[in-house]
Amino acid sequence: MANPYIVGGRVPHSQLYGRDELIQKCYQDVSKNNIWLLGRRRSGKTSVLYAIEECALERKEWFPVYIDMLQCFSDADIKKSFLRKCQENLKKIGIEEEYQPPEEEHDFADLVDDVCRWLNERDIKLLLLLDEIERIEKLGEEGSKLVSKLQAVIGGREPRPRMIIASSRVLRTRKEVVTTPFIGLFRIEYIGAISEKEARKLIRQEKNAEIKIQVADEVIDETLTVSACEPYLCQYLCDKLYQQDNSLRVPTDADLTQLDANLNEILAVDYRYLEEKEKEILLRIARGEQTESLSVPSELIKLGYIKLVNNQYRIGNHFLATWLQANVMQEQTDGLSGPSESPISQQPSQPAQPSRLVDLGVSMLILIVGFGFIMGEYAVLVAKLKLTNFQAVLVGLVTAILGFPILTFVGVVIKVIGESTFYKLFLKIIGLIPLLANLADQLISVTKAWKGQAKNGNSEE
Repeated sequence: MANPYIVGGRVPHSQLYGRDELIQKCYQDVSKNNIWLLGRRRSGKTSVLYAIEECALERKEWFPVYIDMLQCFSDADIKKSFLRKCQENLKKIGIEEEYQPPEEEHDFADLVDDVCRWLNERDIKLLLLLDEIERIEKLGEEGSKLVSKLQAVIGGREPRPRMIIASSRVLRTRKEVVTTPFIGLFRIEYIGAISEKEARKLIRQEKNAEIKIQVADEVIDETLTVSACEPYLCQYLCDKLYQQDNSLRVPTDADLTQLDANLNEILAVDYRYLEEKEKEILLRIARGEQTESLSVPSELIKLGYIKLVNNQYRIGNHFLATWLQANVMQEQTDGLSGPSESPISQQPSQPAQPSRLVDLGVSMLILIVGFGFIMGEYAVLVAKLKLTNFQAVLVGLVTAILGFPILTFVGVVIKVIGESTFYKLFLKIIGLIPLLANLADQLISVTKAWKGQAKNGNSEE
């Protein structure tokens, strides 16, 4: 008997566990809302979209068109995929008439609008299912135009199509092409773990009538614990434990700690999708630091990066914790500075934390001393004061007094927003210094001119 656990592709609707409620909810709600399926890699987004398409074809209330955006590299590719799927599904719902696209030049959004009207004349509504929507980000200006037109189509007057799109969370943080107004047209559904009851059914393969899995309760319990009931991780471990007699053996330490290349890459991509502040939160939790005071975004919990156990935050599952220890935390501990073979090395390299703090300290000191020189320059050049030694010391003292709260404020800001985020912000501020210096020179020139005019006026009187 072939291994029944699926780890390399989408899962057929008949073999999906724990997603029936989500599928029905999306299908029933689509008459009122566009829906965004948001999940990590291998969370089951594609399988859910295919299941919704299957459901729509059976009920014939909506005409579903599924497009894998990952296979599209231009607007023309999206149009071809859309038309091909349209013709396939028209036959499946019993419409023999073939749709003819308009002869004039048109883009994908125009085509969607035209198909929507064509279907409405036949008493059926268009349901767009767009998988891997983040591909639009790769289309640049072409993608921006496409998003704007799609926004107008799905936000316009009836008849208009409904959309269910699926992506990782990357679009909600970068928003370079898929902008906030477009995102606002969708209701978000998170795809995370399934219930423990459904996960047990998955392990036993209860939907597979051709096989009966023999498995000890202890093995099921450990699988549920280390996978946190995430379907892919359940399948991943069961695939390792499966034996030809249709039984699951007891997992070894190697099964739980030696991750294969595919899982390593999946977890690396999930980590790369996090913002710097979120990575910092994840690593603090992984190190076992006190987490009561942490402000953890709820989205990280809904997506399974983090879980709450006895009022303490923990890493979402054993495999993610193992990956973090091997690929991120260990490198930080060892102080590695050279290139790494770990997937995380694909990220842009960042300066080490100690050197950043030194840079910040030196830069802040330069700014404060520079502020003192500006005060002195203003006093000598503008006010025409001849500073005594006492006055010069006073200028230095005021500079130091002002510098202390500045440094204190910087420390508070770093604690709140994170050192990495502050470093990026600080570099942008440093880039504005030449502009500020130029403005200061203009202010001094204007003040000098004003004082000169006032002096001439007094002389004439």
